[in-house]
Amino acid sequence: IDVAIVEVGIGGEHDCTNVIKTPIVCGITSLGLDHVKLLGNTIEQIAWQKAGIFKPDVPAVTVPQVSEAMRVLNERAEERHCSLEIAPPLNHYPNYPFQLSLAGDVQEINASLAIELVFHWLHAREGQSYDKLRTAPLNEKILQGLATCRWSGRNEIVDTPSATYYVDGAHTIESIEQCKNWFTNSLSKQNKSERLILLFYCSNDRQPDVLLQPLMKCKFDSVAFCSPITSLPTINDKNSQTDTKPGNDQWRATANIVSEIGRLSLHVAAFEKLWLSTIENQTTIPSIHCFHTVSQAIAWIDDSKSSKPSVLVTGSLYLVGAVLKLLDKNDSN
Repeated sequence: IDVAIVEVGIGGEHDCTNVIKTPIVCGITSLGLDHVKLLGNTIEQIAWQKAGIFKPDVPAVTVPQVSEAMRVLNERAEERHCSLEIAPPLNHYPNYPFQLSLAGDVQEINASLAIELVFHWLHAREGQSYDKLRTAPLNEKILQGLATCRWSGRNEIVDTPSATYYVDGAHTIESIEQCKNWFTNSLSKQNKSERLILLFYCSNDRQPDVLLQPLMKCKFDSVAFCSPITSLPTINDKNSQTDTKPGNDQWRATANIVSEIGRLSLHVAAFEKLWLSTIENQTTIPSIHCFHTVSQAIAWIDDSKSSKPSVLVTGSLYLVGAVLKLLDKNDSN
């Protein structure tokens, strides 16, 4: 292995990745209110937890943050005796603009952080001058990486015979806002005027009204709320099982579906309230549908009587993963 990029699970202060005591560099991406039950319900508390990955004498890099978060990160860097730098924007480099394979404004921020992490690695392992790397045009290998990077489920467009899916695993207010901007910009660039469908789900620790709010401006024709369960257990699934004790996959899938029914009703109530309160001169709301499984939702979209719809899938990485899994399976068949 030439290099390992180790992603933190949740937070940083108590994350298992801290077993690595002397990494080359530590990076922190854009912070938002996420995993609040574990990390705290303010941006300052979350920043404190995230900065727990800082190590003595190991450089740290982040991207522009809100002032409250930046103050905490600087305090933690001083406490941990490490430097902390803010990655410059991409237009800092002489050969900007260059191609990014990942769409969305937030990906420019992510790319700027990735470039800085690479520079620190090249400096530590190959002896290249960090200052020269930061001021010189990006080399061809870095440009190639930026142009060919793939990140499934983030700002991803999947075209099928029956619909065009715009898939993004956004699940915080900040990322949902970015997702909305990417979706509307993509529709504008492609001159899309077909029926718009929202396929949405968010997990128990998130508030559907908060995440749905930015999406109101998209004015969807139909909204589908769907649990992130791929499909219902079948008799073939049962016959293939030798373990009939509660807790196996079949039992869990059925139990999950039952528990999600109430959750989806909360989604519907939140959307109806938001629509009627935010859309002016609107006497009707979009058609609203609930599905127990993703396969049911995809089948409903496939049977759409209108012209090829544009479908935004967002709110949950679990939902996005299930949708991509089914679309890939359908494509292979």
